[in-house]
Amino acid sequence: MSAQTFVYLWYTTNKTKMAKQCTKCGIVKPYEQFSKLKVAKDGHQYHCKECNNRDNQRFRDEIDPTYMQRWFSKNKKEWNTYLNDYSKAGNTNTIYSITAPNSDVYIGFTQRKKRFRLAEHKKFYNSGTKQKLPLLWESFDRYGIDNHKFEVLKQFEGTRSEGMEIESRLIQFYKSINKSLNVKD
Repeated sequence: MSAQTFVYLWYTTNKTKMAKQCTKCGIVKPYEQFSKLKVAKDGHQYHCKECNNRDNQRFRDEIDPTYMQRWFSKNKKEWNTYLNDYSKAGNTNTIYSITAPNSDVYIGFTQRKKRFRLAEHKKFYNSGTKQKLPLLWESFDRYGIDNHKFEVLKQFEGTRSEGMEIESRLIQFYKSINKSLNVKD
């Protein structure tokens, strides 16, 4: 009896099932590696996430490579609305810093979720329009964008003007010690 068969038999006879066998690859995996499916008997899909990802990638690459492009062009307005709503952090204000390896600091304020704001910085930097944040982008050029540390300094409920006031004070502090990557106060 193979180890895989033993594990499968053990899990199928155990009263508290913690794993299942993927019907595609045949490997017994924990339930966390299967997406949810309400209509399935155990509440999980039959194929593991890894096999689903492989099938989805194959569809995008080999079967219909232009599908996503067509879908986005047809649903551009709905997608942008969804993405905008999804990326907002409600009325939560976030003050964050981006610290360069030489300890220079960019201070920012956002009402978006942290990962979206970071993705925006990377997107704008990679687009080549460096007029908006020249000192930060010069630092990205010098040290590499992935060598900068992005961290949340403060999160709080409040108005946009309260968040901008705190951001402005922090920028003024870092400018006073010549460590600011911000252009404006």
